[in-house]
Amino acid sequence: KQPLKDGYYNVDELVDRYKKGNRIVFKVRWSGYDKLTEVYRTSLIKDVPEMVKEFERSMKRQRIM
Repeated sequence: KQPLKDGYYNVDELVDRYKKGNRIVFKVRWSGYDKLTEVYRTSLIKDVPEMVKEFERSMKRQRIM
């Protein structure tokens, strides 16, 4: 349960997404940790852009069905 080089952690899974005021927040599960944390989309899109985009695409597909 140590951070990666330069203090970064691995995102294991994006669990949920919601609005908080006028900002989008994700609930994130980190590799090696059980507790979820809330992270603003603006931060995640810089570090794990493909995970964010895929999560948002899957949300759109679920709403269409």
